[in-house]
This record gives sequence, C-alpha cells and structure tokens, in this order.
Amino acid sequence: MSVVTMHGILFDVACIMIFTSPTFLMLLQRTFLPRFIKFEKNIHAHKVAAYTMLFWAAVHIGKILV
Repeated sequence: MSVVTMHGILFDVACIMIFTSPTFLMLLQRTFLPRFIKFEKNIHAHKVAAYTMLFWAAVHIGKILV
C-alpha cells in the first residue's frame, strides 16, 4: 500500500508541473476540459491536485503508523 500512495503523490506532483506549462494549458483549453476545470485562473486545477496530494499523503503516513 505504501508504494501505491507514493505513486499517487508523484502523479499529483507531475500534474502540478504540467499545469504550469503555458503550451500544455493552451492545448487543454481546446478540449472539452474547460467545462469542468477553469484554466484561465488555473487555481482550481491546483486545488484539486493539492487535495489529492493531501489525501495520498495522509494514507501514506497512516499506513506507516499502523
């Protein structure tokens, strides 16, 4: 389980790095995703990634402590 949570955290970090790329953001704006994620401010995408990182970090720490 610890490896799974580690990969979840790494995936979220990769998502944050991708969301900071202006070229990639312009490509995403041309898809159906702007209906769900507001790319203009790009804050919503970072909040989603941050909350999932928090979740996986809590699972990771909880598994170590148990």
